[in-house]
Amino acid sequence: PAPTATPNPTVEPTATPTLTPQLADLVFTSVWLDPEDPTTDDNVRVYFTITNQGDVKGESWSEVGLFLDYSGVPPLGANPDDEESVIKLDPGESRTDDFRLDELDAGTHTIYLWIDNDEEVTESDEVNNLYGPITFEVVPE
Repeated sequence: PAPTATPNPTVEPTATPTLTPQLADLVFTSVWLDPEDPTTDDNVRVYFTITNQGDVKGESWSEVGLFLDYSGVPPLGANPDDEESVIKLDPGESRTDDFRLDELDAGTHTIYLWIDNDEEVTESDEVNNLYGPITFEVVPE
């Protein structure tokens, strides 16, 4: 008798899962001035709240830079006028801090705030760390 061919079953390849790295993602969730309508005699506070909307705790402390009356949008790595350190935040955790601006001259002022503007902390989204411009008027007392 002649041998009969035995069909080989076709094996379908299985999809290889794509792994997305788990990273922190720090964003500004609130920014405000106090007082809202400052005079030249006021010490203006710039309050900000940062939230980690990422999947893991931040890998290190982050610096928040304040740029006052900067000509245009500050470039990546620019030196801020002031900096505040923000501790490592757990996923969903928020922190509020502030900058103090003493006795500003009368006129229009502009502020930008930037989390980690030198990109030392790896995040899932590096383009959502800039806040501004915030423009406000200081009037003579």
